[in-house]
Amino acid sequence: MDRLKAMTEAALEATVDDEAHRLLAGRLSLCFDAVTSWTLNHAADGTVTIGSAFQMAEHIAPYEEYYHKHDLWRQRSVLAPLDVAINCERLVSQAEMADSELYNDFIRPSGKNVFHCLGVMLTTPHGRELTGIGIQRVRSQPAFEEADERLLQAAQPYLSRMVRARWRMTLLGEKLAVAESVSASSPDAVLIVDRLATVVWRNPAAQTEAGMPFSREATGRLRLKGAEDDRALREAVAAATSRFPVGTSRAILGPDGTVGWRIAIDPFRGGGGRPLAILRIRDVQGHAARQAGAAATAFGLTSAERALALALLRGMTLEAHAHARGVRMTTARAHLRALLAKSATGRQAEFVAVAATLPS
Repeated sequence: MDRLKAMTEAALEATVDDEAHRLLAGRLSLCFDAVTSWTLNHAADGTVTIGSAFQMAEHIAPYEEYYHKHDLWRQRSVLAPLDVAINCERLVSQAEMADSELYNDFIRPSGKNVFHCLGVMLTTPHGRELTGIGIQRVRSQPAFEEADERLLQAAQPYLSRMVRARWRMTLLGEKLAVAESVSASSPDAVLIVDRLATVVWRNPAAQTEAGMPFSREATGRLRLKGAEDDRALREAVAAATSRFPVGTSRAILGPDGTVGWRIAIDPFRGGGGRPLAILRIRDVQGHAARQAGAAATAFGLTSAERALALALLRGMTLEAHAHARGVRMTTARAHLRALLAKSATGRQAEFVAVAATLPS
């Protein structure tokens, strides 16, 4: 098979297939009659990790932990023109290589006696991280020639696209993992949507639509049940995913006129900077009930004081609470005084603020 075709196919398969990515180094080695090869990831914080390796498995850990700091090929490659294939003997002479700590303490004892290297440093989308591809031959083999450089350079666009695509997928996966870890146990429904409000990800609380103020269309698009609320949601998502993103929030009223749900819409960047929006949908009434229960436990409230705490957390006035409970205002005020004393707060607003911070 044509060597360039073999490399481009390997790069395309490695873009979406983790197993193909693991085998990428070996497939590149075969195209250059090389004995070893690797892909090396250079993080912005200086960390170096090997992503794919051929005939090097037992040497990965010591290289990542120590010897990468003494690798003249790597050190000078990151300073050379990026995305350009280069015979590393242009960067490190054979005499320098033979005298280096990497060669004498790491390469020779490994039994590989790698001496010639052909490589390319590929950029990620934001340019702060690099992925290096190195292909090596042993000392007894001929050095790489200009024809080898030209062949690797011809494959560079495909290898670069592979690196950039995998970087974007990794970044999105990391962000979703963070979102999932933060929101997995949250009683709030948390969803990530694209510009069209199509759901990209949702936490366990958002898996069921029963009792929720939203539904999902067959296309996956999120729709609020009230027409006016849905129009406002579309505008908020558009604003959060715009070139100059802004966040907002919206209250959804219940049948009794009180706030039933509150939705916060904030910008969220996916892999490669893809504009998304993260929605946090809170059941205000349910949340208030949980916080009232937490306050009752923390402060030792009576049932009457807990009912008052719930009313205050739901935004009701003392008068409205007294009317709803069918008690005199003097009784309601007595309950309020006891509630404030037990919680060491001086005003209703202060109690609400303190109760809202209690773990529920």
